[in-house]
Amino acid sequence: MKSDLFDRSTACIGRMVVNHPGRIAVVFSVLTVILFLPVTWMDTSTSMSDFTPESRFIKADGILRTEFNTTDSVIGILDAGSGSVLSREALILMTNIEDGIRNDERISPYLAGCGDPVASISDPVAAAVLMISNGTFRIEDAPEEMLDMAVSLVLQDREYSKLVSDDDRYAVIIFRLRHDMIPRDDESVEVRMNELMEGMDLRGLDYYSFSALNSRMKEDAISSLSLLLPVSIVMVIVVLAFGLRSLPNLIASLIGIASTVVMSFGMFSLLGLRFSQMMFFSPIVIIVLCIDYGIHVLFRDREFLEKGEPPQVSMKNAIRFMGISIALSMITTALAFGSNSLSAIPAVSSFGLFLAIGIFISFMVMMFFVPSLVLLYRRVFWKEKKIIKGKRSNSGGPSRISRKLVSIFWKVPYVFLIAAFLLAGSGLYFGLRIDQDMTARDVTSTDSPLVRAADVLDKEFKGLGGETCQVIVMGDISDPGVLEALNLSVNSMMDDRHISDVDGSVRSVIPAVKQVFAGSGAPDLDGNGLPDSREVTLAILNHLYEHGLGDQVPPGEIRSLLSRSEGGFDGTVVIVSSVNVSGPAGGALLRELEDDMEPLEGKAKIFYAGFLFERYDMLERMIDGMSRSTIATTLLVTVLVILLFRSFRYGIITSIPIVLVIGWIMGVMALTGYKWNMVTVTITSMTVGVGIDHSIHLVERYRQEKRSKEDIREAMSTAIATTGGSLFAAAATTFGGFFVMAFSDIGMYNAFGVLTSLMILFAFFSSVLVLPPAILWVDRVRNSKRPGCPGTPGTDIERS
Repeated sequence: MKSDLFDRSTACIGRMVVNHPGRIAVVFSVLTVILFLPVTWMDTSTSMSDFTPESRFIKADGILRTEFNTTDSVIGILDAGSGSVLSREALILMTNIEDGIRNDERISPYLAGCGDPVASISDPVAAAVLMISNGTFRIEDAPEEMLDMAVSLVLQDREYSKLVSDDDRYAVIIFRLRHDMIPRDDESVEVRMNELMEGMDLRGLDYYSFSALNSRMKEDAISSLSLLLPVSIVMVIVVLAFGLRSLPNLIASLIGIASTVVMSFGMFSLLGLRFSQMMFFSPIVIIVLCIDYGIHVLFRDREFLEKGEPPQVSMKNAIRFMGISIALSMITTALAFGSNSLSAIPAVSSFGLFLAIGIFISFMVMMFFVPSLVLLYRRVFWKEKKIIKGKRSNSGGPSRISRKLVSIFWKVPYVFLIAAFLLAGSGLYFGLRIDQDMTARDVTSTDSPLVRAADVLDKEFKGLGGETCQVIVMGDISDPGVLEALNLSVNSMMDDRHISDVDGSVRSVIPAVKQVFAGSGAPDLDGNGLPDSREVTLAILNHLYEHGLGDQVPPGEIRSLLSRSEGGFDGTVVIVSSVNVSGPAGGALLRELEDDMEPLEGKAKIFYAGFLFERYDMLERMIDGMSRSTIATTLLVTVLVILLFRSFRYGIITSIPIVLVIGWIMGVMALTGYKWNMVTVTITSMTVGVGIDHSIHLVERYRQEKRSKEDIREAMSTAIATTGGSLFAAAATTFGGFFVMAFSDIGMYNAFGVLTSLMILFAFFSSVLVLPPAILWVDRVRNSKRPGCPGTPGTDIERS
């Protein structure tokens, strides 16, 4: 075979490492120390914007904050356990919580200025006690019978009864915060509220809320990483110790892993890349991926030692011959991971770019640094008599198992290929129907206050409605035609499937306008209950803006629904409470609302705001980006392998496991109920990168063996017997490192660990059970068309 660029390059690397191991070790040690410094000042702050790309919904949120006096509601839950939240002690506690929030100087400036910014069942009960006792008693000293009577009276009102669960175990406390005063992604007020709750004496009751999502996520991620990372490292050490069976090689590999992690994060910090929630588990990913390269080099080095080659020569040849396949693997893997950097989701983009950087650094460390450390040890401690020779029976030759496998592959290659493609096809078919969703359970621990609050709200407080969203109408609201169109749109919302059917689920200025107009005495020419002239409309809106509806609706409530300018009113908001909008259902609600707002087309500009729309948009973009990047990366990697192998057939065959493993892993996701979310969408790109690695190593070894073997079956037997060991060791370390994450109580970490571990297993099995029969079948057909035995190579590899 003619010497090509890769062969010359890897041979040069081998000579450099053998001739200058000390200098190389010093250079990498210094680089590690230097790049450790930027790690110390790396900004690890995160925000919810890491998950939400720029979109029309974020633009709408900006309009909402600047043009309207709207509020955000934070719902806290008081859990009485086996007791009752309607007991005297619980009611007093709720009152104390409300007073504590109102009087805290760090929180009170951000409370809504209209209506009651903090509300619970204790407020109406206290009012009922005062009414029944003519102001004589309060909750604290009211007789038991009087307190029970007050509670019973309050619960007859649906507006108040929905604040307590049917079994009296749970009660909600609603905190209303000013939307305009709290910048997007600023959770400091919610964090202070939670800290205040944690510092209070709750008298045996429990408090939790769906608030400060990003802070909770970060806290849980750090906690999970502190447990999983040491276990992952121990798992890698155990597998490496068993596979390498050499303490110096093990120590050198661990030093290399540490250097890779430090330099990867150092480069990440120097480049000013954006840290995200996904970066918390990236050290585990880097650790388990980078060791693969070292395993292949050290296993090949051991093979040459067993043949009797001197330590220096064995390492040089190992780097030379394994460097080709490792370089190909590095390029394809970095390309696959790097494709995620094009994602519209900032968290996925930074994660993909970081892994691409880490893969390249892993290659450099495992090709230069780790071999240099091993050679330095050998120079000092190895003696000629310690050289391994003939320790294993195969010593680079085929084993009985590999011969038996190749014999089966030769006889019935179609069985393996047909079975593999049928399974992959079925997996792709069902995988394309996997839903997308991301809930609190996916991003926080299972016992997180967020998860508990979400579960209780979903099961016990359906009357409160689900997430809220806003429809912003920017136009001349003083125009009777616009107001009439808005009235039609609001009426159309009442029967939407994804809008709550409880009272107050659709809030707009229309009911207030109708009530004032009905008492104004102005004629209603068209009988729609709305003013017919601009002058009357403007007068009613101004009255509502200044005075509200008296005790019924304070002016602050009206102002949160209207945007007033000097010339009149140029915008209004319709606030909607949703139901069943997890995952793609957010898109269904959006389409329902867009249909509802058709009467306003051409009369005003419509915007839609709300995190449920942002989440839907994020999921849609993730799936769209995953599909396009996976297809494009697969094609690009295939073309790249064809060019680097300089062989069309070997390039196509090498890429077969990509499609197979993607199909298999999607089939598993469909069967086990996994959904597409921020983390699982990265699995397909990882499959492209990691799935082809095993194939590259096996195909390259087969090509090398084919040059000197008379029979392609013998070449394949040797390739499986030799490369199979390193592939198994690499797969075992990667599987073990990732599988540790399956024990995380954070949904996305758990899913990533389980699915990535399975992907590693599938990639290994596809490379040793599907790829060999495909290669043998193609080569046998090709050779049968040439003179000579079908089992002979028949041609030079460069021209294959």
